[in-house]
Amino acid sequence: MEDPRTLAMAVPDAGGGRFTMALAAATQVFHELDRERLLQRIVDAARQIVGARYAALGVFDEGRRIEAFYTSGLSAEQRRRIKANLPEGKGLLGAMLDRPGPLRLDDLSKHHASVGFPAGHPAMKSFLGVPVRFQGRLMGNLYLTEKEGGQPFNQEDETLVSFFAAQAGIALENARLYLQAMGEVRSLQTLLDSIPDAVYTTDRERRVTRMNRAAAELRGGSPEEFVGRLVCEVFPYTGADGKPLCPDQCPTGRALETGEQVAITDARLASVQRTTGEFPAAVIIAPIADHQGVITGVVEICRDVSHLRAAEELRNNIISLVSHELRTPLFHIKGFASSLLQPDVEWDEETRNDFIRTIDQEADRLTRLVSDLLDMSRLESGKATLEPTDVSVGQLIRGGIRRAQPFLRDHKVEAEPSLDALVAHVDVFHVERVLENLLENAAKYSPAGTAITVSASRKRGVVEVVVKDQGEGIPLEERERVFERFVRLGERSGRPPGTGLGLSICKAIVEAHGGRIWVDGLEGKGAELHFTIPLAKAARNGKRRAVGRATGRRDTGEARS
Repeated sequence: MEDPRTLAMAVPDAGGGRFTMALAAATQVFHELDRERLLQRIVDAARQIVGARYAALGVFDEGRRIEAFYTSGLSAEQRRRIKANLPEGKGLLGAMLDRPGPLRLDDLSKHHASVGFPAGHPAMKSFLGVPVRFQGRLMGNLYLTEKEGGQPFNQEDETLVSFFAAQAGIALENARLYLQAMGEVRSLQTLLDSIPDAVYTTDRERRVTRMNRAAAELRGGSPEEFVGRLVCEVFPYTGADGKPLCPDQCPTGRALETGEQVAITDARLASVQRTTGEFPAAVIIAPIADHQGVITGVVEICRDVSHLRAAEELRNNIISLVSHELRTPLFHIKGFASSLLQPDVEWDEETRNDFIRTIDQEADRLTRLVSDLLDMSRLESGKATLEPTDVSVGQLIRGGIRRAQPFLRDHKVEAEPSLDALVAHVDVFHVERVLENLLENAAKYSPAGTAITVSASRKRGVVEVVVKDQGEGIPLEERERVFERFVRLGERSGRPPGTGLGLSICKAIVEAHGGRIWVDGLEGKGAELHFTIPLAKAARNGKRRAVGRATGRRDTGEARS
């Protein structure tokens, strides 16, 4: 391919300013990156430069087959016909494929490769064909016919179009690279958006240059809203002490200055999506360098580690439970059993029976604690199922009272006698278990000898059950927390804390039935625990329903504790 600068020197700019026109046209195509518009501009400009009546540009694929054909000077109907039946590169067009340079003809019909024109094609005589190349690679051919005035194309026309074709080849390569780059950018953005963690980049001025969907959603907007803003404004991290990391301890600045990766494992970030305010975050900042090794910005990854913190807390709670709650009954069982087995001590019958009763009680306590842990495992895995059936609410309440009887001590349970007429559609075993837990908690957290009442009524298509005690009640600020795992409010008042799993298991069972559970009552006037279950006519008979986060086969639940 001839050097465009050599071609430019060969063109005399004689009065008409055609080279200036060619140069201006080349400048225009350089600024066009849309491939479709660029190809049309090239063919229009080539026709104008040499004053041809018709012009066409054939674009080739890698197999040198014409994949697109752009024209200039033809009527709309003529263009439609050509697009419907693209040239196949035969005849004169085929001869141009193997020609290393331009082809100029005074009468194209006299060329040995000419095969004439298809029906409806305009008559053409003079011809100028010029290849469009980039670094020796053929990208297409320009075809110009019928120079205005009836004159044949001359050497100056050939040189001008060759100069312009060389510039057009560069412009086409630029457009190809731009299209490829945009494809890579879209692929990169798709990849980033598929990452659940927040990922974003900044420049050396610490301004956000790109972010994925997770990062934008984390900040409550779209990526466009945050690009260009300072990273410390968009992601105002605080340390473990609650103080802002920027500007004094800015991790982005450290990565930019040192060129080394920075990791923060104890950061916190205010969330616009949560009511809890801040959440724990782990942040990794890595520098971005150009081909010369110059740091041009950073990429940052923010991961919400709330679930890791929750898992760590769960582990600590289980360790605490095992080390204290399980050890205590084992200690008593071992102590009293060893005492009974002492060969040198003669225990009277009353003392022996007292020891045995204590062992039995502590074994029950141990069984309940182990059962709570197993139930927690089942409800977390979601493996259990409910098997609902029609049952009277009176029967459910009597079953719950019967199961809770060993834990009621001197408390009397008062239940309405007319509840047999109210029929629910539930899993009997599990709903009785909910009642057992609630009754046991009511007995545990209310004064000895006080009454516990159980009532039920039909409300808005469901059965609402209420268990009310005469204890101190539950503080308003703690009423949501009591249904969380391992929450033990009883520790504040010195009462036995238990496992803290009872109410969380109740919540899972009730929600598996499509109901809800909540705390009511005036503080200091006793606690009221309400839950809803479906009426028989509103349920789906015969269906087995997954428990989700629920259930096991036994629970005594240390509710509220």
